[in-house]
Amino acid sequence: MMYLLTALVPLLAISSAAPTSSPYTVRAPTGYYTGAPDTNFSNVRAFLSVPYGQDTSGSNRWLPPQSVPLSSNAFNVTAMPPACPQYVSAVPAIWNQQIPQYLQVWGNANNSAGESAIFTTEDCLKLAIWTPHNATSSSHLPVAMFWTGGGLQTNGIDVPIQLPAGWVNRTQSHIVVTINYRMNIMGFPNAAGLYDQNLGLMDQRLALEWVRDNINHFGGDASRVMIWGQSSGAVSVDYANYAYWDDPIAHAIFAESGSALHTAPWADNSNFTFVAQNVGCNYPTNASAELECMRGVPYANIINFMGQYQDNSTLRAPMQPAISFGAVPDERLVFENVTERYEMGFVTKVPMIYSSVANEGGSLQRYPVNDPYNGTNQTAANAITTGFALCPAADTTKLRHSIGLPTGAALKEGEV
Repeated sequence: MMYLLTALVPLLAISSAAPTSSPYTVRAPTGYYTGAPDTNFSNVRAFLSVPYGQDTSGSNRWLPPQSVPLSSNAFNVTAMPPACPQYVSAVPAIWNQQIPQYLQVWGNANNSAGESAIFTTEDCLKLAIWTPHNATSSSHLPVAMFWTGGGLQTNGIDVPIQLPAGWVNRTQSHIVVTINYRMNIMGFPNAAGLYDQNLGLMDQRLALEWVRDNINHFGGDASRVMIWGQSSGAVSVDYANYAYWDDPIAHAIFAESGSALHTAPWADNSNFTFVAQNVGCNYPTNASAELECMRGVPYANIINFMGQYQDNSTLRAPMQPAISFGAVPDERLVFENVTERYEMGFVTKVPMIYSSVANEGGSLQRYPVNDPYNGTNQTAANAITTGFALCPAADTTKLRHSIGLPTGAALKEGEV
């Protein structure tokens, strides 16, 4: 019940009256935002549910995000926003069995049931901002803008281990922004009736544009914004590295545990049609009718079918054809030939870091369900670390050095 009530806060906490003056109220071009001291660090201001995009439900489902308008409305942003639609997998994994603090808070979700997460909504294009308590519009502090990971399938702002208030409290010299963005079939549908497929990447860009236009009012410096992604978030910031090479907005990029090199984007829209047919939208030869029908299906029905089918492929029917949803090579936001982008000079010229945390593959290998000791296969973990993180980081660094771009490489978390 607590999470259901909290989820309503963004809807109930908007008024047209300007709030009274307060160190926790910021006037920005898109409205008045009233935050609060961080729960654990009173020297940090937290603005936890700031809208950067409009509701993506109904007729806006599977369309590019729309920016929020200039406004004088007042927003109470003291509660965490719901996450974007996602599935709570029942497949045992190191993440949900041993380190759940690295996962998005979903509400009272049962990890063993397999279900659409409770604490989610399609009106999810929100960001959170943490600033030093005394930050003002004249502070001009550097900004770290964090894009969460999760395989483009799960996660969001409220990941306990990633909440940055302690870091901001300790330094008192920077601002951190974290964002929600659409994922899985909702953010990367690969539907035959759509022109734009990489909607989650478009959400990320819109959030960055909001930061550019508004962060100065919170004490930040729009000319010193670093976009920083982890895992699939790292791949995302690297996609932006090529897609917006001539207008990156960010002054620096940090790809932690991932890059656009050696990734394998999806390229088959039959998965969307398969899900559509199983939720009552059987229009295999009419892409427009299929899409119109799918926009009328409750998102939880779509997420439940997609996720439970995926779980079943792992838990009970390994021979069942798999379905998946992720970034689609469209040669606008996602490019199949990254090396060619360097040869053509179509890559940002800002400083960049590629990195991997220690023993990257230890948490990414399949959880040994039938092993009573739940031991880690270190050989398999090393292969994942090398193939997923180390080699792409090293190879991309070489490409950047080949055209004289400033690049750093950090191969262990403590060295970043």
